[in-house]
Amino acid sequence: MKSFGIKCLLFLLSFNLFEVKGQHLSGIPLIENYTIHDYKSVPQNWDLVQDQRGKLLVANNLGLLTYDGNKWELHDESFNNQLFTVARIGDSIYVGGENNFGLVKSDSAGRFRFESLIHLIPDSISEFGSVREILKWRDNLVLRTSDFLFVIGEKSVSAISQEDPIDHVFRYRENLYVYLNTGGLRRFENGELLPLPGGHIFTHNQPVGVVEWDNEHYVLTQKEGLVHIQLNKFGFEIRCRKKESPLDDYLKSKRILQCEQVGPHTYGLSVEENGLVIVENWNRISAKINHSNGLQDESINGMYKGLDGSLWLALQNGISRIALDYPVRKYDARNGLAGIVEALTIHNNQLFAATNDGIFTKGASNDQFELIAPLTSWDITSVDVSSESKLLVATNNEIQEINKDGSLSVIAECYPWSLKASRFDQNTVYIGLDPGVFAIRWNGSKWISSQENRFIDQQINNITEDADGNLWYGTRSEHLFSGPALKWYGDSVDFGEVINLFDGQDFLGDPVRTVFFQNELLIGSVKGIRNPKLDLEIDSSFQLKRKDGYIHRLHTHKLNNQLWASVYSENDIWEVGFFDSKKTWNYKFFNPLAQDIIHCYQEEGKNKMWLGSPTGVYEVALNSTFSISESYRTIIRRIVVNGDSIIHYGNWQDSLGKFTTTQPISSIPEFHYETDEISFEFGALSFGKGDNMTYSYWLEGDDESWSKWSPEHKKEYTNLPPGEYVFKVKAKNIFETESEIAEYRFVINKPWFETTWYYAGQTGFFLALVLLTFFLSRSGRSDNLASVIAFITIITVFEYLIMTIEPIFQEYTGEIPIFNLFMNVLLAMSLVPLEIFIKKALAKRRKNDKV
Repeated sequence: MKSFGIKCLLFLLSFNLFEVKGQHLSGIPLIENYTIHDYKSVPQNWDLVQDQRGKLLVANNLGLLTYDGNKWELHDESFNNQLFTVARIGDSIYVGGENNFGLVKSDSAGRFRFESLIHLIPDSISEFGSVREILKWRDNLVLRTSDFLFVIGEKSVSAISQEDPIDHVFRYRENLYVYLNTGGLRRFENGELLPLPGGHIFTHNQPVGVVEWDNEHYVLTQKEGLVHIQLNKFGFEIRCRKKESPLDDYLKSKRILQCEQVGPHTYGLSVEENGLVIVENWNRISAKINHSNGLQDESINGMYKGLDGSLWLALQNGISRIALDYPVRKYDARNGLAGIVEALTIHNNQLFAATNDGIFTKGASNDQFELIAPLTSWDITSVDVSSESKLLVATNNEIQEINKDGSLSVIAECYPWSLKASRFDQNTVYIGLDPGVFAIRWNGSKWISSQENRFIDQQINNITEDADGNLWYGTRSEHLFSGPALKWYGDSVDFGEVINLFDGQDFLGDPVRTVFFQNELLIGSVKGIRNPKLDLEIDSSFQLKRKDGYIHRLHTHKLNNQLWASVYSENDIWEVGFFDSKKTWNYKFFNPLAQDIIHCYQEEGKNKMWLGSPTGVYEVALNSTFSISESYRTIIRRIVVNGDSIIHYGNWQDSLGKFTTTQPISSIPEFHYETDEISFEFGALSFGKGDNMTYSYWLEGDDESWSKWSPEHKKEYTNLPPGEYVFKVKAKNIFETESEIAEYRFVINKPWFETTWYYAGQTGFFLALVLLTFFLSRSGRSDNLASVIAFITIITVFEYLIMTIEPIFQEYTGEIPIFNLFMNVLLAMSLVPLEIFIKKALAKRRKNDKV
């Protein structure tokens, strides 16, 4: 054991682990990888962008890939197959391929189509290579291909061909710069490429992007870091000079391929054979994301910061999405941390973790955890005793102290579950056992162990002191014990009278958690949060959806006046978060990690929280400006009629060519009344995985209200009656933020026998029969004919009433046949007295006419 401790000491000293150098997040961000099994195309991708609605467009080797949060789709037929670039310029989406480029448009059915702009290229140039970059400069469209540079204006086109390959084109201030493979950097001016004063610094040193540092702009290069191009007041170059930065050693030792700004003063760098590197303010590397910690491929061809703040990567083999904006980082086996994390503590400004695989500590200056001892551990805590801090750990059968040199010293042999430092006696630590409880006390030179309390026959998993110093013992079963404060008499202790409050009555359920919050003792169990001051009834002041929900863990963050908890919610999912000073439950921010059930909590100051789980440790920045309420849109991606006829493919463009979610009036379809089925498919691209999205829909004209939230992203309607309809759908992401509502209007036409002109004709015919009846009756020409016509009129009225009343009657009777038959019999029986009445009326009129 001593030799192992010496090794730990040497390692700790070599990495300076006990020194804190900042509050930066340095773990692994949440990463989603998409493979060919997801997007059903070849692996290689070159570029990507999102349109105004949030739909992702990817330049793939087989054409244009799109993703709406639920479904990937390859649009290969009209996009000239292989694409190398896709760019959003204003409201337009441009794509470039081999000897072609153009706009992404949609046809009348909403299908993506390619509109070539090759006519803008001079006729004398039939082949110009693969289009690698498309950008806007001043009022010009700029294309860089493998063989040409095109600057396309409204009235003129500049085409520059170089034997020296053109490797890059970019804007810097108001100027356009072009990098030649061997000729270095040039400025484009009036159709010419002009050399720069001091431009030799770019020889064999390709620029990869323009960045900002200390309110000044610099060019980031592949091999030499930052370069400043100094311009005079007329915009002409004075000189180019190297800008020293704290990252120079790293930047010069690697080959930087691309650069994308991912936040204020934060950039993502694509590094050859090293994946992605995140740098902050050009003075520190905050993360290295590569194959070893979750990135599926280290060859990055394109980068794009998404609308939700995530960084999308077009890879040589796949597509990845990295949640860089989300202020949560994870540490797990990829960082050297193994096992289920049972407890965390901060000791001498250093994080320690107790897991079932060992005791670990995190280096303050890196993102790695190091093993201190391979001992199964259940709890770990830092205790301030006398004038120093002690680090204690509960292992399988011992309480041990981790010494400053990294060695371990046994304090007591027992079977511990939990450790709790006293708030009233800083030298005392309570130990929850299996079963029972005991205590240890620092006497200034050594630890003194008490005898065990054998009156408690349950496993004690937590101990809490209330405001009066009384002790409350939570168990791993349904028991709750309480007793007075301990009293030390030299080396022995008096536990006082300990009471089992419920004696296994299953009042609380198991396990039982105790915590002290806002000067009150609280009890958490599978049956909610309870308060001894309320006779241990549920404390409804805690604003949980499910008051009697399962409370898995509780922890008090004293500095922030917060009660942290893991809760099994009414939706049968896990929630993690905190109750604030008003006891409001704040959990939505933590939903992306809640299903990784949180076992333990450890605050680090006011602005950082560490969460332990079965799969690792999460680092959370509590002072982040990250918003969970960012707006996003739901897209109705496809509409199918009668199971096989696709009438809409999800895309509309307005008169200016901008993709929109607003349906043009001209695109409102009218369906035949015999249309059997209309189905809607929809999706939304927001933070988190697609299967974390839920949807609610409402068909105005048929449904009475919004549907319940469901992960189902398809809705079918059958046998809709004639009328005007509006299908509405909205999404809810993992933060429970609702999207903007997407709408689709359509009309189901009435059959000819329900149209207005038909009813008008029927009414006219009925009136004509009535008039004819009275005419014949008055003229006396044919009494029998008048009676027949009168009877026909009655039958016509009868059928009209049946057709009018039957739908209303069926709505209230549920279309039960016996009720429909009963209605028809009643109406039929009314024909006899009606016929008698009409005959009498006709006879009376004839009699009066004779008189």
